Amino acid sequence: MVNIPSLRINVLRYFLSNPKLSKTQVMQLLGRNDHGNISIVCDDLEGSKLIEVHGKRIHPGRPEIFYKITSAGINYLIENSPNPG
Repeated sequence: MVNIPSLRINVLRYFLSNPKLSKTQVMQLLGRNDHGNISIVCDDLEGSKLIEVHGKRIHPGRPEIFYKITSAGINYLIENSPNPG
C-alpha cells in the first residue's frame, strides 16, 4: 500500500532540487515502477497549485510534460516536512 501523503512530500522534494521534471523522471528518481501513483500524486500537486507546467517535449506518442515547484509548493514543504533531529 502506498502512503500518498509521504509520497507527496518526497515528490515535492525532488521538484525542489530540480528545475523541471516529468512524471517519468520523478518515477525514475524515486526508484519506483509505479507510474499510476506517481501520476495521481503529480496531478494532485498540480491541482493544488504546488507544481505547475513548465514545458513540453513533443515526440512520437504522447508529449512529455515537465513541471516545476511553485512558491506554494515550497511553503507546503516547509510546513509539512518533519523537523530533523
